[in-house]
Amino acid sequence: MKKNLFLYTALVCILTGCELERMDYSLISTETFLKNEDDAKYLVTACYNDMKDQGDAGFWSCYNGDSFLLTPEMTTDILTCNWGDGGTWSGLNELKYTPTTGRALYPYNNYNKISKYTMDIDRIENLPMANEDLKKRYIAEIKTMRAWLSYLIYTHYGTFPIASLEILKDPVREQIIPRATEQEMDLFIEQDLKDAIAVLPQKYDDSDWGRFTKGTAMTILMKFYMQKARWKEAESVGREIMGLGYSLMDNYEDVFSKEHEKNNEVIYSNPCTSTFFNQWLTCVLPYNFVTKNPAIAKYSGFRVFWSFYDTFEKGDKRLSGLLGEYTASDGVVYNRQNPGGAGDMGVGALPVKYGEDPTAIGNKSTIALIVFRYPDVLLLLAEAINRQSGPTGEAVALVNQVRLRAGLNVLASDKYLSMEKFNETILLERGHELYCEGHRREDLIRHGKFIEYAKLRPNTLADDFKVLFPIPQKYINEGKGVILQNPGY
Repeated sequence: MKKNLFLYTALVCILTGCELERMDYSLISTETFLKNEDDAKYLVTACYNDMKDQGDAGFWSCYNGDSFLLTPEMTTDILTCNWGDGGTWSGLNELKYTPTTGRALYPYNNYNKISKYTMDIDRIENLPMANEDLKKRYIAEIKTMRAWLSYLIYTHYGTFPIASLEILKDPVREQIIPRATEQEMDLFIEQDLKDAIAVLPQKYDDSDWGRFTKGTAMTILMKFYMQKARWKEAESVGREIMGLGYSLMDNYEDVFSKEHEKNNEVIYSNPCTSTFFNQWLTCVLPYNFVTKNPAIAKYSGFRVFWSFYDTFEKGDKRLSGLLGEYTASDGVVYNRQNPGGAGDMGVGALPVKYGEDPTAIGNKSTIALIVFRYPDVLLLLAEAINRQSGPTGEAVALVNQVRLRAGLNVLASDKYLSMEKFNETILLERGHELYCEGHRREDLIRHGKFIEYAKLRPNTLADDFKVLFPIPQKYINEGKGVILQNPGY
């Protein structure tokens, strides 16, 4: 990739709780910017803004095509979309994407941010700061962001070119860098996370809520180890996370509410404002859905397939956020038997997931967008133990902990008769607990089920090589034969 593609925005924002203080840097230069601790804080906060939803941007947002939350989830057995936009959304469900077409290409556009973070780390490292601990924390935050985005690109597209600082500091000479090896990629991600874990605090006060913690970096590292089948290391990290003081909320529905957005179950969530907002509920609700806040926009888009909805056990409290029917503004009950023209429930249930924001106007909910939760870790730990030792009592108890909160009975013995059977149970439990939170695709791939499940959907081009998305052809063209496409495309 070309080194001169890295751009910097003229406007950076600083988080203060969930509010944003705007700073105008329209004349940014090396002479005027990054001269003091305040500048360093703005630079770090600008990195956080890369993942936030501004309506059509953000790599962990719930609307745009560049999102690693939404786009990959649409390729699984859970999520689909009603919008008729020429087949770009259905193309994800049916795996109909190529190096030149389809929404699966969009998230790769975040690639250039990796080099931006490398430059940002260098700038802060070379900035004289009286508070060395704060300086180290800022660097750790950016390393966490760099590692997380690298992990997301890696698991979706495979390895990518890693530009060294030396190359990035020489913008005049063009140098095409080949894709990293698997070993180089693994070391790059793992080392960033280990460096960050050694520095990041376990928690912040409210003024810095929304910054990465030790638990955030450890959760990403655990996920990385799981995808690499490094079960022992994943287990070790999972046990450390359990010692950080997280706990399950009593009520599943409360986890996603405005009143409880800083609850102790959330390991990391993305603070939202009227500038960087949460569009999930807007993207789900049918046009005739009755809300307490009439100002909420309703786009009638996202649906959970009925086939997945039907896998839930009767009485599962998690169905409170997954509606099989609703009474519309006209008094009619809409469901799969009576989908309705406005309701469009023919394809699936409504994954409302997040509660109403009473202050929302249009599509701008300020409820924090959840990224990592404690039950994710509990279920990954159960799987890591099972992968090594089979269905031990401890592993089963971890799954039951999540089930009991959902109002379900403990697992029947036939659900963990063997390692294979227990893995199937854990995969289903993860789907029920974490649906529409951006983890399903990597779960299916880890369990070897991604293509198998895709073949069950009609009109799907479920070729085995589609466990990876294609690298967009424009990057292959820029690579002039050095950057190679993923096999099969």
